[in-house]
Amino acid sequence: MHIAPGLSRTEVAAQDFLTAARAIRGNNANTCSLNGHWTKPATYVEWARRGFRDADDYGLANAITYAKRAACCRIDRLIHNYHLRRLHRGSFPEKIQALERIGIDIPSVIQELIIYPRNELEHDYSPPDAGTARRAVDIATLFLTATDAVDSQESIIALNMNILYTQGEERVTFNGWSKGAMLFIDVFADPQAAKIVDAEHREVRYVELAKFTRQEAIELARILHGHYSLQNRGSSGSSPFFYTKIKRLAGL
Repeated sequence: MHIAPGLSRTEVAAQDFLTAARAIRGNNANTCSLNGHWTKPATYVEWARRGFRDADDYGLANAITYAKRAACCRIDRLIHNYHLRRLHRGSFPEKIQALERIGIDIPSVIQELIIYPRNELEHDYSPPDAGTARRAVDIATLFLTATDAVDSQESIIALNMNILYTQGEERVTFNGWSKGAMLFIDVFADPQAAKIVDAEHREVRYVELAKFTRQEAIELARILHGHYSLQNRGSSGSSPFFYTKIKRLAGL
């Protein structure tokens, strides 16, 4: 087993980190599915349709509730995929605004026709309405269809991966480093951190994700999302096992 000699570690200010991160080539990305264990948004939509078909107050209430859950699950998946820790417990208007600033459009009808009706049902004890339930289910269905592509992109873990490795079914081997710095989002450790790995200078500069301000976290997400706007880009996905193993072997 080849384990790399240690790299020096330096904690830096978030703004300095972001300046360096912007200079890293974003053409190649390594991704990971971080929410594969979640109930899928499409499942919630199907439950919403079942409620609507029942047509009684119980069914209509379920239709509105599960339509909202489907939309919110999709929004939370995107928040999670872009490592926006500071917004995990935020309100949905805040999450929607953050995603729009990253470059992911969320139509205003999501709040008007899905989230607000469910909140009225839950907090104002309003009786369910068939028209409201139908609109909620229809809009949730359209919203999932419109965001399926961005949701399928998974979470970017590394830009410009500079770790050389070979990989088998249950084996990962570290083979050294390539040139250039890598942006690595280490969500496989506690505390989670964003790292710039400069192997040529044997250096890792890092910021804990919890220490980014909301604006800085959004800016980091914009850098990651920028990969998908490049025409000449490539990506490959790996499991959490792979990233946990290779970062240990590489001394990260």
